[in-house]
Amino acid sequence: MIKTSLGFVEGNTIRLHGDIGVPPGQLVEVQIKVIEDAQPVGAGILRSAGALADQPQWGLIMEEIYQARRIQRAADIDLPE
Repeated sequence: MIKTSLGFVEGNTIRLHGDIGVPPGQLVEVQIKVIEDAQPVGAGILRSAGALADQPQWGLIMEEIYQARRIQRAADIDLPE
């Protein structure tokens, strides 16, 4: 059986994403393929942080979204009659 999974190196440990379906204690052979252009987790969020800071209408848009969600949450609450 051959399986492929992505993971991250932490010292001498490789942490795989998700269950690979191999029981604990099973002997396995591991091949390493380095993914050169991989970004660390959260890199996209950090690159986009502050992107809309100089857009004056953005605050109004976010306030409108907040109010719409607030009204929807209030409508979703079941109040006793």
